[in-house]
Amino acid sequence: MASNRYAHSGMGNGIYGDVPVGAEFQISGMGNVTINGKCGRGAKIIKSGMGELYINGDVDEDVAFIISGMGNTKFAKRPPQSVLSKISKSGMGSISMPGGFELQSTPARTTMGSSSIVIGGGSVFISGSSIESIIARNGTVQVTKDGICTSYRGNSTSIRNGDLFIDGVAVTPSDARIIRNEEAVQATRSGSSTIATVLSYLTAAASVSAPTAAASTERKLTAEEIFMRNCSTYTRQYLEIFATKESHSDIVADLKLSPTELALFDGRCSDPISEEIMDRPVVLNERVYDLKTVLQFNGTDPYNRLKFEAREITPSRQTVVEFEKIIKQIESDRKSKLVASSASVSASPPGGISFR
Repeated sequence: MASNRYAHSGMGNGIYGDVPVGAEFQISGMGNVTINGKCGRGAKIIKSGMGELYINGDVDEDVAFIISGMGNTKFAKRPPQSVLSKISKSGMGSISMPGGFELQSTPARTTMGSSSIVIGGGSVFISGSSIESIIARNGTVQVTKDGICTSYRGNSTSIRNGDLFIDGVAVTPSDARIIRNEEAVQATRSGSSTIATVLSYLTAAASVSAPTAAASTERKLTAEEIFMRNCSTYTRQYLEIFATKESHSDIVADLKLSPTELALFDGRCSDPISEEIMDRPVVLNERVYDLKTVLQFNGTDPYNRLKFEAREITPSRQTVVEFEKIIKQIESDRKSKLVASSASVSASPPGGISFR
């Protein structure tokens, strides 16, 4: 592992050594991955998909694990507490290690009682805390504190040593992920910890609507802008390259391909849903789509309609290489035909073609 950013995807299994200090390792797909070496300080392991992840080596301090999907993660050695407290997990996969593992939630400046947070689709007021409620859904985290509701871009939250973390990164007063600040909608709080009271808070939280377009001058983010903010750095850098290049569909249109030439792209560079040339091919659950197609399905897999996280989408560089090969083949074939045609005309006798 010589690079600071690398990935494993697809159905094949992989065995790796050391994960360098500060490196980002993105794992997706159905293949199993084994890391026999050491996970260096500050490294980030981003795992999604259905494959298993085996960590057999030592895990250094400040290593971040962002785990989603259906695949399980198994540690042969128990990581340091600083690592355990930063693990971000979603999806159906399990995490196992010597001594067991449970997702931890440390009370946030609690003065009495205990703190409870429900992540994804609802909230519970935190008794005795300066943080009153947290709602995490649809790529936005709403935190109510001291009567002010602050909305952040993000998906998962945790509280450690009294500090709030979103997607594993501590929140600061001037946080770049802040979308808006507004006065919180007040709700009656009885202080009861009964199930009925908690359910009433969930119902109240679900009924609070976001500010309407008329009440806010902020421009609504497009689906692509939201995706680019939430996808992995590895995928974002791959997609940004296309902004500086002529699109694949424009290249094909400029060449004015014949039906025979156009057929060369079928099943290789065409989107399985739209059947059009893919301009920005990406991989989702082992299938290649144009990014535009994926975004049209509003966070669900176009094939099986299951929900997915933006970080589960990875580049399809192989499709880009395949497209370039086909274009070169077409240009080469056209040049060969032109040369052959010119040679045939040159060999013809004056006055026309001989029929001897």
